[in-house]
Amino acid sequence: SGGANCGALAMATRMSAINVVRGLRQVKQRLSMARVARYSSAAKDAAGADAGGDRSTMPLASTPAAPADAASTLTPGVQAAHAAAARGMKQFDFGAAHLVSIHASHYCEKARWAMESTGVPFTEESHYPLFIYGATRRHGRGKGRSVPVVRLPDTPDGEGAALVQSSEIVEFCGALPQGRWLYPQEHAAEIREVVDYLDRKLGPHARRWGYQQLLPDRSLALGLLSINVKPIERAMGSVLYPFIRSFVMKGLNITPAKAEESLRRVEAVFDEIGVRAGDSGEGFIVGNAFSAADLTFASLAGMVLLPPQNPSGLPQPDVLPEASAAEVLRLRATPAGRMAMEHYAEYRHRKPAQ
Repeated sequence: SGGANCGALAMATRMSAINVVRGLRQVKQRLSMARVARYSSAAKDAAGADAGGDRSTMPLASTPAAPADAASTLTPGVQAAHAAAARGMKQFDFGAAHLVSIHASHYCEKARWAMESTGVPFTEESHYPLFIYGATRRHGRGKGRSVPVVRLPDTPDGEGAALVQSSEIVEFCGALPQGRWLYPQEHAAEIREVVDYLDRKLGPHARRWGYQQLLPDRSLALGLLSINVKPIERAMGSVLYPFIRSFVMKGLNITPAKAEESLRRVEAVFDEIGVRAGDSGEGFIVGNAFSAADLTFASLAGMVLLPPQNPSGLPQPDVLPEASAAEVLRLRATPAGRMAMEHYAEYRHRKPAQ
């Protein structure tokens, strides 16, 4: 019986691997047409940056804006997130939210942190990058192929909403009564400006540099990417790792030269954030309390800072090559890096004061 089950598993794994390899030809054709993958919530900016596009920086001064609840200031996705939140916590009487993730993704960590800190019940379904698209289509209702995706539970009043970007998920959490600290009314417009800036200017470059350090080490990368992945997919990933690595490297345009350029862009963002936090005198990016701006910066910077409180399974510097570890420690020592590490230690596993 045990031998038969093992044989069936091996046969299923081989057949699945054959189907994936066949599909890789089509994947490679698509990758040759687009140098940057579109499975992250900031991919368009990554493509623009690779082409030598917009290098604008974040305004250091607060910008007057319309009231935070003015519909004209919110994207359709954020408006949908707020509408979903208006149904309140009662919707979770009918089930938990469902998060689709690449567990190591810093955008997924951003969504995970927001949901955990606001008490949103959820289950998490993780996949290797190569295998994520079926789950995002299924739970995202065709809205996109990127992660994270959160599907809210169905209720007698109708189907649960699908939230398809990390910032939509954080906005949903912030619109719940227990999550108002994410976007306090007096600073909401400025916080949204900062979150958007970080999603576009920090997220793609922190990810590129981080993966450049991790992917060459097969054992380290598989250990990281396999967290929360189902056994059969884990077995396939072990066999297909060269294809997974190639898929990610090509999709995100990861080369040593590009990674170094991304590191310089990460440093520029750290400089901007360090100035903002220093100007506030409170150790926060906006205002005098932890908000969605701080959560976003800490989450996205986690890919280069590797905070030990991060539940994504990121390695600590002592297991990285010496040069990579030195860069991590150097970034940790900057004002912005110290702030992010302190915020992880202080807020990652407890709810901020209301």
